[in-house]
Amino acid sequence: MGRLRISGIERKTKKSCAYETMVDLGLKKAPVKRKEETKPRVPYRREEDRIRTDIIKAMRKKGAKVWRVEPSFRGKFGLGDLWFMYPQRGFAGWMEVKSSNGKLSKAQRDFSRDCVRCNINYYVVRSELEAIAVLNRG
Repeated sequence: MGRLRISGIERKTKKSCAYETMVDLGLKKAPVKRKEETKPRVPYRREEDRIRTDIIKAMRKKGAKVWRVEPSFRGKFGLGDLWFMYPQRGFAGWMEVKSSNGKLSKAQRDFSRDCVRCNINYYVVRSELEAIAVLNRG
């Protein structure tokens, strides 16, 4: 049996038809329409983002293994930005990247204290030179 095609009516997926039916029955709320933006958004750029990329490249070039921990993965504030392992020196730890005038939040200070209590390395760095100094010191 062939498909029924009606000209002038756009094709809908099963999912969209089911959603519309649920809205009609009162099982779901109708989607909220967003307001139009009054002014275009400016791209979100933080100095820390640029610094973090440079630090990761420099540390990997030096032979360290570095993982960037995304905020969505963390699920909890305070966790460091980077987890690194430096097999050449036999150590690993957390690294928090801050801009030249950035400060640790209360959650980050609490996390750093917990790391110290548990003998886990925790460093706050503001440049790739500081990150390399951490690797050399380790």
